[in-house]
Amino acid sequence: MTRNSSHGAFTLIELLVVIAIIAILAALLLPVLAKAKDRARTSFCVNNCRQLAFASHLYLTDNEDKFCDTSVVRGDNVIRRAWFNLLSPYTGTTNLLLCPAFQIKANAVVAANYPTAPEDAAFSNYGLNFHVGGFDWPDIWPESTYPPARLGAIRNASATVLLADSGTLPINSTDPTLCVTPESPQKAGSFVLNDPADTQPNALVISPINPDWCGPELRHNNGRSAVGMTDGHVEIKKASEWYWARTPWLYPANGG
Repeated sequence: MTRNSSHGAFTLIELLVVIAIIAILAALLLPVLAKAKDRARTSFCVNNCRQLAFASHLYLTDNEDKFCDTSVVRGDNVIRRAWFNLLSPYTGTTNLLLCPAFQIKANAVVAANYPTAPEDAAFSNYGLNFHVGGFDWPDIWPESTYPPARLGAIRNASATVLLADSGTLPINSTDPTLCVTPESPQKAGSFVLNDPADTQPNALVISPINPDWCGPELRHNNGRSAVGMTDGHVEIKKASEWYWARTPWLYPANGG
């Protein structure tokens, strides 16, 4: 009796069928896996914003109910500290400043070396609302003119923005669909979020060369940002829902 040497072996057609099935399964699974990865990044970012908002509340309990300044400057930029430096005793890590969905874009304007002290050096993917934090630069942008908000004086804390994914170069427009889009030029590392219509203390938010003042960046869920409110909760929102020239969402006396 002759033994069949091909017993149990796959034919070429059978192998091609198996490869085709694997390719179909991969095509079905890869988008699902990509969406799961995006959801994980968004959850991580929301947690960062929540922790930063919590740190802000710890700060204000130690500082007469006032939020921290967006920046503290002394002399002719001899000393510079950003809001994340002021919160560092309450956060304990700079990792909270990094959004996992952040990607540097070509031709981005990059904020670098803003804090003057080496121990304060950090790169932030989040911007603090100027109208909540104010500014402390004596004789230039003094805290007496631009004071940080008190939590108790905020009219609608659940609809007043504290911080958000940053940053982009916005357009000074009252049209919510035009002010910021996914195609807006990037200001990577910008850390002061402001109204694009503001001219006081400056109009740097719409300056294409200033790396520090910005609008929100839309890097989650097909054009959304993580947005932390002054009451401490965080939402994923389209910019058109809260950011445009003279938006009430940035002003403690109004709220969204």
